[in-house]
Amino acid sequence: MPETQPARGPRRPLLPALALALGIACAATALASLVAFPVPLVDGLIGTVAPAAVIAAILLCGYAAVALRGRARLAAALGVVLAAYPLALQAPSLVPHGRSRADARVMSLNTFFGMADLSVAARTAVEHDVDVVALLECAGDCVRQSEKSFAAVGYRKVGVTGDPGYTEVQGTVVLAREGVEVTAPVVPQPSGGPIGYGSAQVRVTKGETSFRLVAMHFTNPLTTAPTWALDQTRAAEVARADEPVLMVGDLNTTPWHARYGRLLDQGGLTSCERRLGTGLSGTWGLVRAPWLLQVDHALVRGLTCADQSHVSVPGSDHRAVVTGVSAGYG
Repeated sequence: MPETQPARGPRRPLLPALALALGIACAATALASLVAFPVPLVDGLIGTVAPAAVIAAILLCGYAAVALRGRARLAAALGVVLAAYPLALQAPSLVPHGRSRADARVMSLNTFFGMADLSVAARTAVEHDVDVVALLECAGDCVRQSEKSFAAVGYRKVGVTGDPGYTEVQGTVVLAREGVEVTAPVVPQPSGGPIGYGSAQVRVTKGETSFRLVAMHFTNPLTTAPTWALDQTRAAEVARADEPVLMVGDLNTTPWHARYGRLLDQGGLTSCERRLGTGLSGTWGLVRAPWLLQVDHALVRGLTCADQSHVSVPGSDHRAVVTGVSAGYG
């Protein structure tokens, strides 16, 4: 009689099993973004990849849950739930909320080493009724070009950081239109030195509304992680001023970074992206996937976020962030 082979259970498909393993790993990465690690590089890396990890985890684990059976299906479903949790925490940033009347409006733009089309940036400021403009990564010729382009539409240069010896990344230019009073506040540097690549602080007064505007450019969380972590601490210190504060600029930080949440808590700050639900607008990258790469922010203390929009400017790898604020908490 022919020899019989022992019965074997059904073989688990390789592709769904691999998808499950990768999905669980992505879900774990997303959950790790909720923890501020003592090593800034780890914190910076996880916060940067977390939004993509969430999407990958939900798709991979969802596929595995359909393709597999038994305990594997249960594990896949658990992966979807774990990935959905940090996504749910971001939900307020993803759902548009009501807007209100703005007493003053500020635009911040990283000019990509001065390569942004500043004439378009100037027209954008006019079209969006902007009172004060902060241009980052703008030094040398960029300062002269910005002064010329914005003067043509009624703005004047009121502040600039950097000098001929600075690199483009360290320059910040502040411009204001006529009728808006802008003065440089006398404030000490935060403990340990300036914020990031340098920050510009001015006091803005328009009618009855007055606040300190802080235009910031944090260092890179991957290449200069320790300094990037210090930027968060120094910014929180500046935010605790004894007057209303609006902080804008390229923070090189996504809402998924645990240190971003710590900055809001320590500085008593409110994210306008979260308050107004504008988190679906990516602000950095040649391909601006929605909300995945939101590194440009507007944060307030003692003010109300009234409205916000994001505008593409040719030549820059960042979108301009236009934020309206009004007096008082809201």
